[in-house]
Amino acid sequence: HILTNKKTLTAAPNSKIVEVENFMSETYSAVRNSLVPQLLDVLSKNKHADYPQKIFEEGIVAQVSVGGNKVAESHSIALASAHSAANFTEMKQYLSAILALWAAGFTIQPAEHPFFMKGRAGSIIINKKNVGVIGEISPAVLAKWGVEMPAAAAEINTDFLLKQ
Repeated sequence: HILTNKKTLTAAPNSKIVEVENFMSETYSAVRNSLVPQLLDVLSKNKHADYPQKIFEEGIVAQVSVGGNKVAESHSIALASAHSAANFTEMKQYLSAILALWAAGFTIQPAEHPFFMKGRAGSIIINKKNVGVIGEISPAVLAKWGVEMPAAAAEINTDFLLKQ
């Protein structure tokens, strides 16, 4: 389930997308570079379900190198929560619980990110390395996906945690 389409990834933080050259279906024409867009897709298709909705996914993502000539795969965990009071603090509590299981101390540095509201997003830092993102999904991104409730999300590179 690492294939998706370029349209799904257009709001992804990394503008470089690995595209499949001879795809059979446009639905599966790109390799995902983040799990958050697929969580937003799930939330958009489950508006009829009761809230709160709390979902997660673990899987492979592909990142294009800074020079643009290499692709690296990594494993990530992403989680999202959607309900009338979803916020940064709630997501940070989930993140703290998950990282406590890994015995990993972390800090969050304020950061801007295309998925998240300005001033309500951050980079997850472990051992001075940026291993993920956390924040409240911006109203513009929610509107793009047709999600009608506030939402917060986080994504962590688990390969880094496994090496620690």
